[in-house]
Amino acid sequence: MNTSRLIEFSEEDLAELDEVAHAAERITPALGAMEVENVRNQARAGAIAERVSRRQPASVRSQEMVYRSVAAELAGVTFTTDRSMQAQITQAVEWVECYPATLAAWEAGRITRGHATAVLRCGTVLPRDARAEFDAQAAEMCVGQSVGRVKDRLDHLAQELHPRTLAERHAKAREERRVSVTPLRDGMSELVATLPTLLAEGISDRLNEQAASIIDARNAPGDDATDADADAEPDCRTGGVRCSV
Repeated sequence: MNTSRLIEFSEEDLAELDEVAHAAERITPALGAMEVENVRNQARAGAIAERVSRRQPASVRSQEMVYRSVAAELAGVTFTTDRSMQAQITQAVEWVECYPATLAAWEAGRITRGHATAVLRCGTVLPRDARAEFDAQAAEMCVGQSVGRVKDRLDHLAQELHPRTLAERHAKAREERRVSVTPLRDGMSELVATLPTLLAEGISDRLNEQAASIIDARNAPGDDATDADADAEPDCRTGGVRCSV
């Protein structure tokens, strides 16, 4: 939709807006090229770490120290943390090794970092030897589309190209069920459970029903309600288990 027909812009405003749009069009490919250059450089760091780690004693700790040392070198000059840089290097290696078409489109300014990140994340469900075809199709799929609009299509593409059936993958995923606890502030913690979707949806529905009943009971005045109860603000929390119980 051309918003300039709905909103009153002056000729000066429109001229300046046109300059800004042309500048964005010029900057985007240059920015993409610089970002991809940085990705390739980080991947080189990952290759160095891999090469050096092979010469170390065959212990997890020794190899981990190599990767942390390499990450620390880059973190020191990019003003980031070692852990964050290590994650960036791991991601860069995967982009370079598994998604060359996506990197080329990004480098040419045909897609953005957001598209490239979506391709990488959706492609993680595929075995490495099945990612080349996904990469080629995904890169073209992203051109001219917003990241939000293309995410579902990328996910569906990855599912279609997967060599194993959904039933086989589900059976394997069930074996990896787990529960984790993350401490929060004020004496609270977050409990996260990974489990089959059917069970998760059932648990969520049941908890929301119970939460709604509790809130209704709190808000309904009883026969023995006091003046303080009458003056209290009603419980208006809604929208999910996290803030309902």
